[in-house]
Amino acid sequence: MIYYTRKKYEAVQTLIDLDLRGKPLDQIVTSDLLPNNDVSVRSQTQANLLRSLISGKEPTIEELLSRPEVVGSGHWVVVGTVEDALASITEWAEADAIDGFIALPGGSIQSLTLFCDQLVPKLVEKGLFRENYTRKTLREHLLMNKK
Repeated sequence: MIYYTRKKYEAVQTLIDLDLRGKPLDQIVTSDLLPNNDVSVRSQTQANLLRSLISGKEPTIEELLSRPEVVGSGHWVVVGTVEDALASITEWAEADAIDGFIALPGGSIQSLTLFCDQLVPKLVEKGLFRENYTRKTLREHLLMNKK
């Protein structure tokens, strides 16, 4: 059995006001367990992601506690090889579901090196990462695009 820290249980409670402590990890979390949607939450985006996941997939408590929405910031997360990340970003871009991204390479200097040295050049090659800017500063670039 995987040990889950109190923080993960607290995160679910903070996100969607659902207390799962003391329940077995293999218990299915169904939409009828969800509290009213009118509860004030820390992040409406994360709360909606979790509510949607619970309604659509009915995960076990163990599956729910391992979700990025619970463990991290709630942002889309790619875990895997450079090729996995490239495929995932490409899929989202081709579906018009992404217009940019924030890269937070996790865990080690090696992941940052893989991102910068291997993934970025592949994204540039596919036209999914800008290689050059027409202006010298971000301000100039933003002002130019505002017109």
